[in-house]
Amino acid sequence: MKIAVQLNSDRNIIDTYLSPEDGAKLQVKKYSNQGWVLVDSDSTFSTDNKYRWTVRESDNSLVHIQSNQTPEEERDTVISNLTLQNLSLTNDVSDLKKLSTAQALQSLQDSKDKSEQQEVITGLTKEILELKQNVTTETK
Repeated sequence: MKIAVQLNSDRNIIDTYLSPEDGAKLQVKKYSNQGWVLVDSDSTFSTDNKYRWTVRESDNSLVHIQSNQTPEEERDTVISNLTLQNLSLTNDVSDLKKLSTAQALQSLQDSKDKSEQQEVITGLTKEILELKQNVTTETK
C-alpha cells in the first residue's frame, strides 16, 4: 500500500496521508510542489513516531533517520554482524583447541610417568569442555 508523506527542506516528515491509497496518490499529484511524496507504507511506521523516519532519496523508501535503512535492512545488518561474530568466535575456539592440544602433546612427550600423562589428558579435556561451554553461552 502506498502512503503520502510531506517532507520539509531537511527531509523530516511533517505530515502524512495514510489512506485510502487513491487519496494519497491524489495528495501527491496536487501538492508535490509542497514536498509531498508517495512511498510504500511500512508496518512499523506511525504518525506517532514519524520524527524517527525520512524518505531515502535514492529509492523513495521510508527509512529510519538514524541508520538510513528500512527495518528489514536493519534486521539483515544485525543478522550479518552476528553471523560474522559467531564465525570469529568459532575460529578463536578452534585456534585455542589446536594450541591446547599442541601443549598437551608436548607435555605428554616430556612426561614419563603414566599418572602425569593421565592428568595432562584430563586437564586438556576439561579445557576443551570449558571452551565449548563458553562459546555456547556467548552465542546465546
